[in-house]
Amino acid sequence: MTGPADASSSKMPIDITSPFFLNLADHPGQNFVGENLLHDGNYSDWQNEMTNALFAKNKMGFVDGTMPMPKEDSDELMNWRRCNAMVRGWLVSSMEKEIKRSVKYAATARDIWVDLEERFGKENASKAYELRRTITTTHQGNMSISAYYTKLRSVWDEIQYISPTPSCVCKGCKYDVNKEFMKLREKERLYDFLMGLNDEYNVVNTQILSSTPLPALSIAYHLVSQDKQQRIVGMNRHVGGDSAAFQTYGKISPKRKEISQNSTKKRNEDRWCMNCQKSGHTMDGCFEIIGYPEWWNPKQTKSQDSKQKTPSKAATTISLTVLYQG
Repeated sequence: MTGPADASSSKMPIDITSPFFLNLADHPGQNFVGENLLHDGNYSDWQNEMTNALFAKNKMGFVDGTMPMPKEDSDELMNWRRCNAMVRGWLVSSMEKEIKRSVKYAATARDIWVDLEERFGKENASKAYELRRTITTTHQGNMSISAYYTKLRSVWDEIQYISPTPSCVCKGCKYDVNKEFMKLREKERLYDFLMGLNDEYNVVNTQILSSTPLPALSIAYHLVSQDKQQRIVGMNRHVGGDSAAFQTYGKISPKRKEISQNSTKKRNEDRWCMNCQKSGHTMDGCFEIIGYPEWWNPKQTKSQDSKQKTPSKAATTISLTVLYQG
């Protein structure tokens, strides 16, 4: 009686919330990291993507040790072996060939995970130095504010992974050391961000550094982005104003042109030379008295003589008056 009952209970469907649940589409050859296969230089990125995938599949316990293998007489042993084989296949499918060969004889997914952690996950002084050097040599240049910040953010996250922020393990700690450590790292990132900005942001840079207390990194990013947008709006207004002014200046009405020309002509007619009996100048500027300049064209004199043979009535009156008085 016990045998059939146990057999029927072992065939009961597995709850979808159980770590032993496998979807019909799951298979050991699934690749959860795309082209980002594990190699010697990308363990932190690979580990982050695999952790996310295993959490989504509810299988993280098979690599972090919280789902150890059941005893031989356990009803869950077969389900555990099925899931372990599946997770092991997922890990191997996301590696390059060289690394895949080194773990193909590992018995459990947990063994593979621990082996990779020991080989690639330990803090590497040369890697940490390289990342810090990348931070100090990264400048905005031709990048937008968003692209520049994103590039820094990816390096900061990698530094955080290989050199985690120290944390206090004391129970009931009164000094909240963890929070202070986080503030210190946040301040370092703020300095990194401001140091790499282009010179055009010097004003807002100085304003941020002069603030007490210093703003958070996210607020500083917002202030710099806002400053950029304001300057773009200001430039558009300036260009628009100059263009409108130029167009207004260039569009002189025909009536205004006619008035201007008549005014100039009237001023020239009011000037009369008593020496050569011509309009347009006085005796002080008469070329017959002071001499003709090199650029003077004799034909010009004849042309003006033909046009001005008969002086105006006002000029004749003035001339006769002067002669009479003389």
